[in-house]
Amino acid sequence: MAEDGLQVFYAERLWQLLPRHYRSSDPLSSPEGRGPLRELVDRIGSAIADQRRSIDALGRLASVETADDWAIAYLADLLSTRLVSSMDARAQRLDVARTIAYRRRAGTMALIELLGLDVTGHDVKATEFFRRLRRSRHRFDPGFAESRAVRQAERLIGRASGTPAGGTADLRDDWAAAESAGPFDEFAHTADFRRPGQSRGHYAVPRVGVHVYWLYAWSIAGATPVARAGCPDEFTFDPSGRDVQLYGAGGRSRQTLAESWTSPHPWELPLAIGKRLWRKDSMQLYPDSLAVLLAGGGTPAPAPLPSLQIDPEAGRFRFPAGAPAGEVLSLYHHALAGPVGAMGQPDTLPPLANEPTTQVVVSGGSWGAALASPVAAAGRTVLFDDSRTLPGPAGPVAIAAGTSLVLRARSERRPVVRWTAAAATLSFTGGDAGSSLILRGLYLQGAEIELAGVFGKVVIQQCTLDPGSLDSAGAIATAIDGVALGPMRIRVTGRIDELVIERSILGPLVTTASGFVEQLSISDSIVQAISPNAVAIDLNGGDAGLVRTTVLGPAQFHRLSASDCIFDERVKVTDVQDGCIRFCTYASGSRLHAPYRSVVIPAHSAIMHSRCFGTAGYARVRFEADRAIVDPDAGQSIIGCASDGSEPGAFCTERAVLKHRSLTIKLEEFMPIGTIPVLIDAK
Repeated sequence: MAEDGLQVFYAERLWQLLPRHYRSSDPLSSPEGRGPLRELVDRIGSAIADQRRSIDALGRLASVETADDWAIAYLADLLSTRLVSSMDARAQRLDVARTIAYRRRAGTMALIELLGLDVTGHDVKATEFFRRLRRSRHRFDPGFAESRAVRQAERLIGRASGTPAGGTADLRDDWAAAESAGPFDEFAHTADFRRPGQSRGHYAVPRVGVHVYWLYAWSIAGATPVARAGCPDEFTFDPSGRDVQLYGAGGRSRQTLAESWTSPHPWELPLAIGKRLWRKDSMQLYPDSLAVLLAGGGTPAPAPLPSLQIDPEAGRFRFPAGAPAGEVLSLYHHALAGPVGAMGQPDTLPPLANEPTTQVVVSGGSWGAALASPVAAAGRTVLFDDSRTLPGPAGPVAIAAGTSLVLRARSERRPVVRWTAAAATLSFTGGDAGSSLILRGLYLQGAEIELAGVFGKVVIQQCTLDPGSLDSAGAIATAIDGVALGPMRIRVTGRIDELVIERSILGPLVTTASGFVEQLSISDSIVQAISPNAVAIDLNGGDAGLVRTTVLGPAQFHRLSASDCIFDERVKVTDVQDGCIRFCTYASGSRLHAPYRSVVIPAHSAIMHSRCFGTAGYARVRFEADRAIVDPDAGQSIIGCASDGSEPGAFCTERAVLKHRSLTIKLEEFMPIGTIPVLIDAK
């Protein structure tokens, strides 16, 4: 029953309108003193209240901002808007709300980029390919007397190379030469009449390139760089000590696109910063996209750019005149296909239930007394307030019976806990089934996590437990300071009633002979074993439920239920009479229980852009991955095999395939007649 009081109000009004002798003759047959007549009046009052609520809702349903999701289709029909079924409810609502604005800008380059941002949520750069066709000069071309700035503004010459539209290429600028055939191409090409695709068939009069930047550029501010062994003046931006490609901040606002559109410059997009771009536009990229911060005992401030040598492709910087005194921090952007792991992203997870009220704030790269024995025994929340690197805790952490220990980062922070000693172990020991451990938003590297004792619940959310890296020879790689980049393994030696992993990147998860996990739940995560003979997940009992998870490496379960997952190597399940495998991609030779609408691939197939942690294409499915399917049936696809028609695995909720399809349909609605949009995945 609704709590607006309408049902009681109308029932009482109707009852008072009845003659008194009818009301008095109604027998009091019910415990509430309501006879058959009053019960009938109450039911009529309820129906009237429903009608009143429907009338009141008409005003709310008439506005696209307040209407229910089911009413969006009706509002779209009133505007003759072509709703796309593959778009989610939010995207459809935006489509209807902005229909008039779209029609006012129909056929313009601004609309193409605006549609791309609204439909996909990612930055887009549009290119008119007819401007890149080789041609002869004509009398409408401006004279050579026009200034270079005017000709650049009119896009009649290239910004970098000065190559005239349709003219002979000037190859003296190495950045312009490297960008040939890309979104910032300045050279002229012969006409290409092939069917348009990702890398061909672009240059023709009716075709418009739509370069979509599918990757997210995550910002890490105030991280602790790692100094090179034997060269204390050289550092890596990334606090893990590995070389990481740096990216531009990107993030053009929708207001800019809608009101004062101009074709974006490279530094306005979340693209990989190459050495050529850095040499050409370093002043535009520093300090917003990347910066070296000098604390000096106060608020960190960017170091003067002339005092630095920066290699954005390797993610390194150097002080030629020697490192300054005081603390050095880094600000940079790194890329991934979605918010998985500790990326420095905003904390969008729901608040923790029953979080300990006692709180210790950790900042400045020092633990202090955060994990001292009295603290852990009493139950406590340890809040990390910055993105600095901390050393690994000195000893094991005991969690008393019936208490909770929460280690979490503040929103948009990414604290790093790094061990530099070999064979280090971080041990958490639970007291009883009332003990719990929660890790949220942390980056851990260089040790093994041991879960001993008894836990009622262990939760790992938005964390990165560094899965490690291999060098070109297949051995464990080393960081810039000589520390081995080995996998961060979780080893269960005790008993855990429930182990929950959400939106995280992990190394191997194993149980020993004495260890047991009653219920394992993994969602929107990546679990990887980098060594050839290592097992990514090895459970000797209990139930496992995996949803939208990518497992890179062999896995062994007792009982398994999986949906929208990728297993790129063999999976062995002991109890094949239980569980449900649906909408998954798994390796041939696996032992599973009756997979439903799933795809089979050879073990260790090259279906991903990269299996190397730290790269932008890590665990992201390639659009041409369908070539790896074993004996494909009609309509089978890896990139559309998830339950909602998107790609399976950790980035399923990004729905990139569905957004690609939706953008294609919406572009056809608003593009000029005769033009052909060509969607290109920008790097």
